[in-house]
Amino acid sequence: MGGARFDGNPRTVMSRSYAVKVLVKPEIVQNVAFGALLVGALSLVASMLALRSAARARRALQALAAPGGGTALLDAAVRHELRHGLRRVSLVRYDALADMGGRMSFSVALLDDDANGVVISAINGRTESRCYGKLVSAGATAQELSPEEKDAITRALAPR
Repeated sequence: MGGARFDGNPRTVMSRSYAVKVLVKPEIVQNVAFGALLVGALSLVASMLALRSAARARRALQALAAPGGGTALLDAAVRHELRHGLRRVSLVRYDALADMGGRMSFSVALLDDDANGVVISAINGRTESRCYGKLVSAGATAQELSPEEKDAITRALAPR
């Protein structure tokens, strides 16, 4: 075994290090190179778009953070969003049925700072449970409220 060996196949040549030499058609190499070039170009375009978007976001944040340059606008937007979040919550537990103890029934009020939201009541008995939901707008509902639901809304809107 003193060098390369030819096994009769024009595509392979065996050598002492057992390397295999494969002859590949130039068209295949050309197509693979073109595909790699296309993937690279698309990656470059995507990265340029991402950098442009990041730069635009950075400029917007710098404008907001600049002295007198928009922090009041940012604060107003945050206050507006917080005002419409469910920040006023109250839970009232009670015995809705005479034969049921343990205060297993409840009414919960979930309201924002403008007294808009929902009041949910669950009436639990030994063999049956019922759940009711009523929309609350400015502290009032279109449906009749139970005393417990009124209590839940009043507690939720109480000053902290």
